[in-house]
Amino acid sequence: MPDYYQHPGWYDTGAGEDNDGPSRRAVVRAAGNPDAPVWMWRAVPDGVQHTFNPGDWVTTSRQYARDHLESALDGVGHILARRVTAGVLYTDGNSINEWAYHPSA
Repeated sequence: MPDYYQHPGWYDTGAGEDNDGPSRRAVVRAAGNPDAPVWMWRAVPDGVQHTFNPGDWVTTSRQYARDHLESALDGVGHILARRVTAGVLYTDGNSINEWAYHPSA
């Protein structure tokens, strides 16, 4: 997403925090440094163990994870958090808030 740094408005989904929230700040801080530490968050239903699996959808915004817990899980569940390096997170570019977790093999 190199053009994100020049044109962040292209990635605004109308979610309110896209261009000035924690997800954008995480991306800008990690620019050009795949070893930069970032937090990833994930809302999961009750009964899911406290772990992240390769391929899980995650976010770099705690508030986005909370919103997902409320909207998609009716507030029933919990938020997982883990500090990782930026290089293990990938996006298809459709939302600055949504990433896939792919740790090295």
